[in-house]
Amino acid sequence: MALAGPSYLSVTAGFLYCAVAVLCWLAARGARHGGQPLRAIWHWRACFSLFILLALSRWLAVEEWLRHFLRLQFGAHSAYADRQIYQLPLAFAVMAATAWLIWWRSRPRQAGVAPPANRHILQAQRAIIGMGMLICLRVLSWHQTDLLLHGLRLNWVIDPALSIWVGWSAWQYCRALAGGATRVNRLR
Repeated sequence: MALAGPSYLSVTAGFLYCAVAVLCWLAARGARHGGQPLRAIWHWRACFSLFILLALSRWLAVEEWLRHFLRLQFGAHSAYADRQIYQLPLAFAVMAATAWLIWWRSRPRQAGVAPPANRHILQAQRAIIGMGMLICLRVLSWHQTDLLLHGLRLNWVIDPALSIWVGWSAWQYCRALAGGATRVNRLR
């Protein structure tokens, strides 16, 4: 089975990822020039790098290639018919790990309310965790999640929504810094 190139929607998603990457780069630049802690600068730089890699992944159809490769591996070991034995626990493990990570990133780090800039970093981290779960579920290609993600087109709602969430968090972070927000707490 030959793999097709990226779809029109994948190419569009790649451009959305690039737009989010630019916003993350601006947030990193603002954090650096605003004298913010190194952790905040590196967070936005990591987001920038991640979204550039996601764009390249979409344009080069890396997820499709990986899914195809895994199917071939299961077929080569005569385990393709039994793949759901592995997919179901992996899908639940991905969803449970994501829920735990979001909860863990949401718990208060210090007494009191975090400055606005901290909240935007945490919001971006939550969205990135969700994107990680979505990508893992797409690669696992479990039939039931495929029906939701591709059959109902939820993939094309969730993916852009999470991307826009990260971009919006980066934009709001820049606005919080420009508005004279207090120095970002060191996320301990």
